[in-house]
Amino acid sequence: MKTFCRSAASLLIGILLISLASADEKSPGSQSGAEALRTVEKSGDLGKAGQILGMVGFFGEPEPVQWLVLTDQEKKPGALIELVVRDGEILAKRKVKRDASRDMPSIPFASGQIRINSGEASRTAGDLARDKGISFSTMHFQLRCRDQGNEPVWTI
Repeated sequence: MKTFCRSAASLLIGILLISLASADEKSPGSQSGAEALRTVEKSGDLGKAGQILGMVGFFGEPEPVQWLVLTDQEKKPGALIELVVRDGEILAKRKVKRDASRDMPSIPFASGQIRINSGEASRTAGDLARDKGISFSTMHFQLRCRDQGNEPVWTI
């Protein structure tokens, strides 16, 4: 009986360790924010004057499956383009009008300005939440610059 209990306990500990180790890995189909930005930059969808203004991703486990990237590639003032990026491809585009009543990103940045990738931001947010006794199942991500001359910052 003691041998059975030890074996069962070892099995449970092994399953727990495997679960914890796999929690740090990306979910199938997910991609980092930097990967999504590189997809947009390489696609040619920005054109000559286009710039990335911000991006969001929802339901990250730990990272989102798709990202919405906001660009100002239109020549018309106030007209923006939102690109849907998933698995290294741009799946869709839509025109978005700038609305003064909404807090929309307006300061451009390049992927090379990002010092912390979404995966590291996710781990940091998870660590802080655990330290505070807060639990969650998914994360929402937003990347943008708040002030001219500053680097882009993740809000999770």
